[in-house]
Amino acid sequence: MVKISVIVPVYNAEQYIRKCLDSIITQTYQNLEIICINDGSQDNTAEILNEYAKADSRLVVIHRQNKGLVSARKEAIKIASGEYVCYVDADDWIDSEMYMIMYNEGIELGVDIVSVGICRDFRNGTSYLEPNIIPQGIYRGEEIKNNILPKVIDTDNFFQWGLSLSLCHYAFKKEILIHNQLVVDDRIQMGEDAACSIFCLYQCNSIALIDRCLYHYRQSDSSMKRTSKKNSLERCQILYRLMVQRASIFQEREVLLKKIDYMLFFALLQSAYSVLLEGKSFLFPYRNVRKGENIVIYGAGIFGEEMYVTVKKTGFCNITGWVDSNYEAYQSHLKPVSDPADIIRMQFDHVVIAITNPDYRRIVIQRLQALKIASEKISDIDINVLVREMLPERLL
Repeated sequence: MVKISVIVPVYNAEQYIRKCLDSIITQTYQNLEIICINDGSQDNTAEILNEYAKADSRLVVIHRQNKGLVSARKEAIKIASGEYVCYVDADDWIDSEMYMIMYNEGIELGVDIVSVGICRDFRNGTSYLEPNIIPQGIYRGEEIKNNILPKVIDTDNFFQWGLSLSLCHYAFKKEILIHNQLVVDDRIQMGEDAACSIFCLYQCNSIALIDRCLYHYRQSDSSMKRTSKKNSLERCQILYRLMVQRASIFQEREVLLKKIDYMLFFALLQSAYSVLLEGKSFLFPYRNVRKGENIVIYGAGIFGEEMYVTVKKTGFCNITGWVDSNYEAYQSHLKPVSDPADIIRMQFDHVVIAITNPDYRRIVIQRLQALKIASEKISDIDINVLVREMLPERLL
């Protein structure tokens, strides 16, 4: 059977790495090479990796100084001996049948890429399934061009992934993946998956899509802690310019460039929101929310917090409330996030839905309607303002 190389970059993951590795070594598909790159961990990660390597000869462990995720992936793929390559993040885990199903549904047939759905597992015990939106099946040639590529970053529905561009729920032929991985700039820390995966999808000749959600993404407490945004604007610029340069070789250049613009908006909303407010009279990307109005921010994820901190600091609008359905978890991190049910007692001109996932936004709109919030006070992202002219010139 075909060998699959599984790459696991690891940094300070002592709390989660055992569950991650257990889920890989107990796969029903056993012909695996498991490459773990310990990227300068300061906890007990190294000892745990060495323990597992002694117990299972399929594990290859490399200890090195911290150089970042992209660099770790590059180092691993250079030594990978499998015909196919998969990634698993150190705090995630996979279903025991994942690689066997990928083999049976695609690898055995020699397709270039195999994709499964994602299951997001939250700290409170709830899970959210994200299957591929595109129907299950094997797509080749013109079928990819007509049915797959238009849905890779859906520019009619911000921010909808027809296929998630996260690398971890794919199996790639190494020959498809390696070049696209090696050209990603080591400095990129947001969008590093998409900077590789989108070009793999545009270059492949065949892809197998599987409906089942077999990759488990851990929505851990760490995702609720605000991380440093130092140099985030520079990193967005590096990401954007790299992708624009790479897009120039494709026949579908203009369509691809629009998708890349959407990616930049997505990155800026989460890491450098202030630049999107420069020179604006409205709260970007909500055209109906004017500067100085009273707002409640709905959403305390990465974008929601970036908006809260930026608007609070700049005074662009007056924040009268900040709510999220997972408010208790955020409160445990000392964030002033309230129960959405409290909105009815708040004074506001608009409830601004600061969430990038369109499915979540639709759910929030339904919840706000159930609270009898007037429709004109519910502000969702306006995709009509997501055009290149709205991007900061210094990034282009």
